[in-house]
Amino acid sequence: TAKNDGYTVGLASSSFLALVTQGRAEADVEKITNICSVSEEPIVLAVKAGGKFEKAEDFLAQAKTGQVSIGVPGSNNVNQAYAMLLGKAAEADFLFMPFDGGSRVITEILGDHVDSGVLKPSEVISQVNAGELKVIGVFNKDGITTMPDVPTFESLGYDVFTLGEIKQASYIMAPEGVDEQVKEKLASMFKEAVESEEFKSFAGESGMISQPLTGKELDTYVGDIYKALDNAGKELFAVN
Repeated sequence: TAKNDGYTVGLASSSFLALVTQGRAEADVEKITNICSVSEEPIVLAVKAGGKFEKAEDFLAQAKTGQVSIGVPGSNNVNQAYAMLLGKAAEADFLFMPFDGGSRVITEILGDHVDSGVLKPSEVISQVNAGELKVIGVFNKDGITTMPDVPTFESLGYDVFTLGEIKQASYIMAPEGVDEQVKEKLASMFKEAVESEEFKSFAGESGMISQPLTGKELDTYVGDIYKALDNAGKELFAVN
């Protein structure tokens, strides 16, 4: 609802798209100007280091014979969708426990109150480096360069993409009707920032994928994520 003069932009994410598909946010993605993607964050399954689960196979084997708990920051989002798709693929039973943020999920894991958490690499990297948490599986198709030894669930034989390209992504958006020259200027500015060595270094250390998209390529990218999250809302979260 801001003026479309280019001086007000927003940092959107897949969480925003999920809220829109579920009718929990009053917005029309067809009336938004997508400017530039910022990052994509592979979602990971993390457990307590030195705990009950050494690898993903151990975790899923336990889930097939008895319930295991998964902490999720928020609810009805990318994190929970991936975990539910994994449960379906592995015929495993998960107990979902929503919390008000990734840091709270980590606290509950370390305190042995939940068995695991579905989180972003940037949320767990410090505890992983400190030997407190262990990442045992990655939900995206390509894995994480900073954690090359961690398998993807797809490589383990579990298809978690049956509803489409569910991704945890962030991007810059602006109001509808931004002048084309202004849009191009904004896209150029943000793309330059995302392509800077400083940001690429930060992204790499945080486990992010940083490949800035603009124009029609970005519109298609955001549209595909929206469709997948809409499918998740209807098929996983029973949203009409």
